[in-house]
Amino acid sequence: CVDIVNKAEIQNSESKTQFAKLFGEWLENRTNPILQEIANAFIDNKVYKKILSTGNGSVIYSTTTNPFIFLRDYKRVVAANKPFYDLCAPAVNAFCNKNNIHSEFLFTVLFNNHKTDIVNIISKTRTQKPCYKITERPYDPQSYQEIYSATQPEEKVSKKDYLFGINEAESDCNRQPLDSDPEKRVFNVIHDYADDKENIKLWAKNLTSSNIFGEYLDDMQSVKKSYFDFIIKFKNGFYLYIEVKSADDINKDKTERLKKAYQDYFTNKVDNLFTPKLAIAVWTVDNKNQINSDVFYDDRVIKSNLKELTYSGLLDTLSNLGG
Repeated sequence: CVDIVNKAEIQNSESKTQFAKLFGEWLENRTNPILQEIANAFIDNKVYKKILSTGNGSVIYSTTTNPFIFLRDYKRVVAANKPFYDLCAPAVNAFCNKNNIHSEFLFTVLFNNHKTDIVNIISKTRTQKPCYKITERPYDPQSYQEIYSATQPEEKVSKKDYLFGINEAESDCNRQPLDSDPEKRVFNVIHDYADDKENIKLWAKNLTSSNIFGEYLDDMQSVKKSYFDFIIKFKNGFYLYIEVKSADDINKDKTERLKKAYQDYFTNKVDNLFTPKLAIAVWTVDNKNQINSDVFYDDRVIKSNLKELTYSGLLDTLSNLGG
């Protein structure tokens, strides 16, 4: 498990006054471009034109002419981004009053086009950076569930070294499906490795009800938990946590934020004699079922260059490292 040990200091370090000042200046410096963005998105203050996709010189967009539909969707977006909305509201309202525009219009443009800019301003108001502690704790998934494939009933389920007992009955009770084709692919890779080798002590599909996770800061610099998809403990005492992604990742920004956090785990960690030997891998599965492995680890502890290895080479190397 990877915890942020200075959570309280991080949360207390944010200066809302400083953010309001910096964000207000950011809006003022971009007044004309922002007003133009609003004019492009809200034609004659009546029709909302939302860009859905761009490519090959063409733009695909939808239009909303009913104000009640727009406000309904807008309220949903606000609810999903409540911390962002609350933090930005004072500066947004001041800007809108000065320029005689609707705050709903400005927030829509900010939600769609400028979240990264605002996140960068939020980061500047944080005086504390996260510091991490890697701890070993008894795995507690709260419930034990059989893994199966909802779409492929013949999907392999390994009894060799798998942490959970496998339900032999026909009942569907207490069963958890693999979430996607990439997860099925990775599940079978670990399954076959466990069957072919004698190096794994235990492995499991991690559950979101478990106590094995890594903490990170989201776009709003709030502490969140990332539950790794698979956990492996090798007989030599090394651990591998695996996060599975598709090449068609629908949230690439979040994945990049997770990758940065995974690297920070080892760069900004609190060391002690009992820190577990851990590597974290993001395995991206493409549409040809090929796996690209992106690995994060403490190169002061693990001297091998894991970043140059294939996923199978990573399993072999970690399982054969000295204790």
